[in-house]
Amino acid sequence: MEVNNLNQENIISAAVLLLTLSEDNAAKILKQLSDDDVYKISNEIANLKEMDTEIVLDILSCFADKISSASLLGGHLPKLKRFLYKVFDEEKVEYIMRNIDSPMNQVCESLSNMNDKSLVEYLKNEYPQTVAFILSKLPSQKASSIITKFSDNFSFEVIKRILNLEEVSKNVVVNLENTLRKDLIEISDSSREIDNNQVVADIFNNFDKKNENTFFNLLEKYDENKARLVRKHMLIFDDIKRVDSRGMQMLIRYCDKSILPKALKFADDDIKNCFFNNMSARAAKILIEEIENSSNVKFEEAELSQKNTLVVLRELINKGQVTLKDIVNESN
Repeated sequence: MEVNNLNQENIISAAVLLLTLSEDNAAKILKQLSDDDVYKISNEIANLKEMDTEIVLDILSCFADKISSASLLGGHLPKLKRFLYKVFDEEKVEYIMRNIDSPMNQVCESLSNMNDKSLVEYLKNEYPQTVAFILSKLPSQKASSIITKFSDNFSFEVIKRILNLEEVSKNVVVNLENTLRKDLIEISDSSREIDNNQVVADIFNNFDKKNENTFFNLLEKYDENKARLVRKHMLIFDDIKRVDSRGMQMLIRYCDKSILPKALKFADDDIKNCFFNNMSARAAKILIEEIENSSNVKFEEAELSQKNTLVVLRELINKGQVTLKDIVNESN
């Protein structure tokens, strides 16, 4: 089943169909859709009201012979989120959920699809507050890429403003709409609450080490408390030391074995031992030899392999299969 360029009628039908399927089957269908269609259907599900059984049966025809209650439909954000998690990673799910029911997602989609050079050129003359609002709505990987292309001073002003963003009033969005209208598409109100610390943490997680250190040091000087909160939301390679033995075995099982030697090439001994101590003696010996033989690995390659390893770790944490030890709740 491949669906493209859904019209409104098809979007409603698709939303109804997905809600009557199991999450696994719904996930299989979502995988066939474009990002744009996923956003449209997600928005429809989020706002779908209870429907008369006759209407549901009419929409589903050959699929709905066992539907017996209109209460099957309506108010399905939790179910929507569950089957989105079966298709996409955490960041993309949160991005979809944050932007559904908001015409602002249309402009963000357009901005996300612009190449970095054009988007930087477009944003460079905007106020830091405006740039902060826009970047907070983009996927963190895109936002991270864009923010490193401004001057350090301007970038850090943007980061500070993201941390202090509050729910945006309709008037503010309307003013932004007037600015963007001539170049992009019409937008309107968006006031969904987001975790600003998580937004900045996701951006930092996509920085290379140099930019991460530069901006984190600036953030610590600006506000130590905010820096601690951002750090709490970040996942860095050093956090592997906080994974228990069972978690490490899970991580080793699901990691791409070809990237581990690169990821560990420049890692400290404590991190390496986290892997060695949770492998068989034979597997540990092979990994040690692979690390020793990877003399041509560049630091950039090692850093990318570490980030790919952290992607696996984050997925396992989100699924509850791995937990981090010594997590301290910081209230100040």
